[in-house]
Amino acid sequence: MDEKINKESQSQAEGYSLSFKLGNKSRTKVRVLADFVRWNFKFRNNKNLKCITPSSSNKKGQLAILVILAILLVASVIIFFVFAGDSIPGIVNPPGTDTVDPQSYFKECVRSNVLDVVEVMMPQGGFIHPGYSIIYNNTNVEYLCTNLGFYDRCTIQHPMLVREIETQIKNYITPNITDCMDNMKEYVEDRGGKVELSGPLEVGVDAVNDKVFVYINKSIKIERGNVPETFDGFQVGVMTPIYNFAIIANEITNAEAAECYFEPVGYSLNYPRYRIERYQMSHPTKIYTIKDLDTNKLMYIAIRSCAMPAGL
Repeated sequence: MDEKINKESQSQAEGYSLSFKLGNKSRTKVRVLADFVRWNFKFRNNKNLKCITPSSSNKKGQLAILVILAILLVASVIIFFVFAGDSIPGIVNPPGTDTVDPQSYFKECVRSNVLDVVEVMMPQGGFIHPGYSIIYNNTNVEYLCTNLGFYDRCTIQHPMLVREIETQIKNYITPNITDCMDNMKEYVEDRGGKVELSGPLEVGVDAVNDKVFVYINKSIKIERGNVPETFDGFQVGVMTPIYNFAIIANEITNAEAAECYFEPVGYSLNYPRYRIERYQMSHPTKIYTIKDLDTNKLMYIAIRSCAMPAGL
């Protein structure tokens, strides 16, 4: 029994140490001694052993000290990374530069322009400036399939809707991309850097599922803190459901052109991400609303097919 108590007291009296490394040059070793139990031994006749455990107030005091030491440790690490980050490669930009990467600055400008234009296009049937359209919810909605007569099926007006959308986005953002480059140049030069733009600007747009990709070919040289970087082009991906809407709009127009009817409820059951509703206008025009439940975005399209004369 005496031997067992001696072993337990020896193991609980051991301390704990914590080592960590900051940067590549400085090394700090912090040793925290956790003396949770004080043992006072009184030997009687060299056989009997009595142990006196510390009071609860001592335990609370020791716990408070450990909490304070942990807070100081975390605070010292945070302060190191804030004020000594320049010595860690890859964390900050070269000396004399801003912490915002010019590439990110430029790409965000392009992304913002794409989002602006698709927000206008989606409620208007996929067009910036609708041609033959009808007003619905104070919005000009393009006719994607129409027949001005009666009884006959409609004729699809925009069979290449996806390509038309890509062309419109490209034509809208191209002059704005030039502005984005000028803004990036001013941004870098205001912070002591240099930007050289050379060669023609080429822009491509590709709409795919849930995204629009913008491809920009332009020779750009950026020098910050005497560190030159050269770029021949950028690729910017923008999350938007406009391609998905165009594919669904094509299915609706194909059904209306073939059968004068599209079943929105059945489609929504097969593809629960989308909610499609049909509204009959006062004259022979149907408005289809396509809602993406993942993004809460909407697209409107107008259809005039198999129209019946008034009174029939």
